[in-house]
Amino acid sequence: MKTFENKQTSLNTGATTKARYADLALTVLDQPPERGFTPQLMDSRTRAVHAIRDQIDNETIELDDREFDTLREAVAGGRWMTRHDDINDFNRYFENL
Repeated sequence: MKTFENKQTSLNTGATTKARYADLALTVLDQPPERGFTPQLMDSRTRAVHAIRDQIDNETIELDDREFDTLREAVAGGRWMTRHDDINDFNRYFENL
């Protein structure tokens, strides 16, 4: 099992709410890789998404090793439509876990 901090960012997710690392993790897990989803990748990402959603309000998120590796791969391959310091911090955070 591995954990990551569910840090709050300054990114807006609504009129009064700010994104946390779990929200950014769900975003990258939903993004298709360059060549699309294989059935196996879709299954592994779905497991990671469900595990994160079950803990979305926690201060730390605990994932099994497979779910965590799936998330790290998604973060490493993720594409963003904007540049923001908090997104950069999120990417660096997962690189260093």
